[in-house]
Amino acid sequence: MKKLNMKWKYFLTFMLIMLIYYLPSFFIKIDKEYYNNLKGLKLPPIVFIIVWAFLFIFNSIFVTYHIYNKKNHQNTDGSYNRLIVFMVCNYIFSSAFTLLFFNFKNLFLSYLTCLFSFVTMLLALMEASLINKKVSLLLIPNTLWSLFATVLSIIFYLQN
Repeated sequence: MKKLNMKWKYFLTFMLIMLIYYLPSFFIKIDKEYYNNLKGLKLPPIVFIIVWAFLFIFNSIFVTYHIYNKKNHQNTDGSYNRLIVFMVCNYIFSSAFTLLFFNFKNLFLSYLTCLFSFVTMLLALMEASLINKKVSLLLIPNTLWSLFATVLSIIFYLQN
């Protein structure tokens, strides 16, 4: 019975974290017309939906794992605390990108937030690999996507 309760606890935590990751999409309007009018490489909207769904799942698994295993990771070098800071900063930058890009239509600031999102995800990946190499693999897709988004964002800025 206790094992079943723990599974529900993990599942509910995972779902809460997924909700937190999706929260900005409930409040920030996506201006498809603005996106379609930009010069540069454009991906079909379905690509973003699929990619972000997987990234949110991977990140939620990652965060849930670290919530329930933090006692195992209380090391003296502070990697766990830095990891938390990098993940929170990444969440803020990722959310800010959508707001700056679609609502404020500021290509330069959206590029900067994209760049900061990539840097914080890369730093989170490096810190996570110090704590648990296997679990840190969950951050690789987000790191690669952030890099791709940064390149795409600078192209939009330079061409428009």
